[in-house]
Amino acid sequence: KRHLDKLTPFKPSENPTLYKLISLLQQLKQQQNESQNRLHAAKDTFIRATHEAIILLLAKQIDQTAKRIDLMIQQQDSLNTHYKNLQTIPGIGKDTAAILLNHLTDKQFKTANKFVSFAGLSPRIEQSGTSVNKKGRLSRYGHRRLKRALFMPALVAYRIKAFPKLVQNLSKKPKMIVIVALMRKLAKIAYYIHKTQKPFEKMRYQIA
Repeated sequence: KRHLDKLTPFKPSENPTLYKLISLLQQLKQQQNESQNRLHAAKDTFIRATHEAIILLLAKQIDQTAKRIDLMIQQQDSLNTHYKNLQTIPGIGKDTAAILLNHLTDKQFKTANKFVSFAGLSPRIEQSGTSVNKKGRLSRYGHRRLKRALFMPALVAYRIKAFPKLVQNLSKKPKMIVIVALMRKLAKIAYYIHKTQKPFEKMRYQIA
């Protein structure tokens, strides 16, 4: 009972159809990746042709689902404003913006750190062994899809040098630690942009 006050009450999604579509899109993309891996491994002509047909079908369904998500968000002015603002963050595209929007809208996070913790991106990285020089791994805790959605945007942010000061401060760390730090940075920025209802400001978010 003494822990009940710390629990966050369950709140049903305000946009259940949107949430299901976003989940569907992630599932379709995962199936597409799996089919592409099977295609690369396949030697038989018939098996290869079958996987190619499946990949084409999945690509069509992914495109239709993404368009439906986009249209559903555009039909709600408030959501659409947040959706567009999230896309101003370096590395964040429509798919990731939709996932961020869904979680930030349907759940009440009192602080950016609580949102980061929910995603499983708190500043602690699991490492094999005791050496800090070994390759870091993402924590197995947190919301897997949200965490997975931030991985590619973090890679993009790293490649385009969107947050040079952060990367410079971690220049002696393994690359995976830098990427996780960028994922955490993107999650925090997404939270503040959603709260302030203002787009990304380079001078405000890039320096810190």
